[in-house]
Order: sequence, then C-alpha cells, then structure tokens
Amino acid sequence: AAMARREKQYPQVLSLPRRRPLRLDLRSQLQWTVVSATYCEVSPWRLLRRHPALEIILGQFLNCWRGCVHKRQRSFLKMDEVEFPPPKDININMMPFVPSKPESLPEEYHGYLPLVTECDLEHDEESRVCYLTIHESVLDTGP
Repeated sequence: AAMARREKQYPQVLSLPRRRPLRLDLRSQLQWTVVSATYCEVSPWRLLRRHPALEIILGQFLNCWRGCVHKRQRSFLKMDEVEFPPPKDININMMPFVPSKPESLPEEYHGYLPLVTECDLEHDEESRVCYLTIHESVLDTGP
C-alpha cells in the first residue's frame, strides 16, 4: 500500500505514439510544450485543457516571445578578403562598444574598426551595444 501511494506522487508524463520523429520549428516547439503541459495531471496547466482561454494565453505568450527573438541573429559573418591590423598581442573577450561611436572602443583596438564597419549591421544595431572579442596569438609554422 505504501508503494502504491509513493507511485501516485510522481508526475504523469504525456506519451503520444509517433510513427516518425517530429521536426518542429521553434514556434511549434513552444506551442507543443504549452499544450502538452495541459495533459500532465500534476501540472497547473491541466486546468486549461480545452479551455478557450488557453488560445488567448498561448497567443500572448507567442507575441511576447516574438518580441524577444531577433530574426537576424548571427554569431559569425563570412566575409571576403580582409586585412587585419599588425598583431599587438591583444586578448579581449566580449568588450562592450557601440559600433556607431568609435570613441566607445579604446584607441588601442581601433585597428579593428574597419573590420567592424564591414559587418552588415542593421541601422538599429549600429546604435546598440555590441561585443567585440579579439584573440591574437602567434602560430608556429610547421616543420
């Protein structure tokens, strides 16, 4: 009897049979997560199962999510041939600066400003804080 009581304390997980793996975009994954939470018997979301308010809540959630996600997020940019400044043994990580204000970057790093200006930044990105990482190091030539 004690074992039966203990088993009831664990949350019930929704398990749906699938013939093939689902490939969902991030928006669909968010919708799937919220809706599947309504089928978990220990989740407070279960109270909204098949309730008309769920659609309103999900809509508000997705609108908020859209406002937080940038459509043009990139972690690197593929460029044509570029010329790097002479090495000075610089090693900085995520230094904040504003691309439209060169004075926001210390003068010893201004050699990298031409590379920054080559980046395809949107107009609103030029006035926002960006982060610059420079890691200069010497590589020995092979034998």
